[in-house]
Amino acid sequence: MRRSNTKLMHEILSYKRPAGSNTEYEVIARFIDAVPGMKRDGFGNRFIRIGDTTTMISCHTDTVHAKPGRQSFTFNKGIYALNLPRPAPVKKRKKYAFQESWWKTRTTMPTPSHDRIYGECLGADDGAGMFIALNMIAAGRPGLYVFHRAEEKGGKGSSFLTANHPDLTDGILRCIAFDRRGQRDIITHQAYGRCASDEFAESLAGLLEMGHSPDPTGSFTDSANYTDLIGECTNVSVGYENEHTDSETLDSTYLTALTDTLCHVDLESLPTVRKPGEEEWEALSFYADSVAGMNPATPAHETTLEFLHHSPNYGIYDDKTTRELVEEVMSLESRIAQAEYESNEDIADDLLMDVIDIEGEIEWREKALERLRGDGFDDEPTDRDYLLRTTE
Repeated sequence: MRRSNTKLMHEILSYKRPAGSNTEYEVIARFIDAVPGMKRDGFGNRFIRIGDTTTMISCHTDTVHAKPGRQSFTFNKGIYALNLPRPAPVKKRKKYAFQESWWKTRTTMPTPSHDRIYGECLGADDGAGMFIALNMIAAGRPGLYVFHRAEEKGGKGSSFLTANHPDLTDGILRCIAFDRRGQRDIITHQAYGRCASDEFAESLAGLLEMGHSPDPTGSFTDSANYTDLIGECTNVSVGYENEHTDSETLDSTYLTALTDTLCHVDLESLPTVRKPGEEEWEALSFYADSVAGMNPATPAHETTLEFLHHSPNYGIYDDKTTRELVEEVMSLESRIAQAEYESNEDIADDLLMDVIDIEGEIEWREKALERLRGDGFDDEPTDRDYLLRTTE
């Protein structure tokens, strides 16, 4: 069996790659554009077709780093992790009387961690996906390989491709993204709906023979943007954990085993059950339950924001207004933590009041979402009109 190029993973992880940065461009130039026959579209997505194929392999080139540059990491017993200094602990800020009662009953936002370094991550999301795709290309495996730009900005690269070059997917029956945490998941649902059939996911798991299973709890990656063009669109675990944070890790042993397997199995043999554009509304209630903290797997007291805090892929779902509000809260949290670190308590308290105002709107929308999945809006048509208007 062909062995994957493990040195390549070291090289990719040494770069911080925020979308549109010089270091993202450098990685693309060094490792992707160097592939003979690689093409690009008007947005900067790279793609190459190898052989007569019905399979798309999807990954993305950007990360959630706040700034570009190079970084160091540790590699111990097959696990990659960032090598970062930790800030010194700071004194917890005092709270005014009216804030005390609010904090005691509050369940929507955990207190910011003082030992977290914001704007840093390992970048295995989705450096690991790039690693898999590049090794499969080197092995000559059939596939339409697409290296998407700006996935972390809301899937802008794949949105551009589907809107402007839908013909690229002609004849493609399945899109397999490699951009999922863990080591067991083959995603069947993303962004409020089914993206792949259980039959397809089970067949892929059987083909890989690594203990994978269908998982309906996906959030978003680029393959979700192809569901109207391609029947089976999934996302497969690549071995990272705690993505989008400075505690992100990557299990190299799992990643290389998965890559080596993909370099010899026949993905063209996988079945196609789901039809392009096919919708399964039952999935909406499952995903809405999870996001709103009403799924039995999620503690009942958790609400939208806390669920998203616990998910490194927070805020990436169809409700555009709520997504933007949550992202604003996350930005404010980062500023609060920084103000506390610098002992600027007045600034931290002012920012906290902004968070309270924004979360009031989020909580209203969460209740509206609960009515949407329950008895509907017969008695409150204005709520329904508002939600529909703000999610168009």
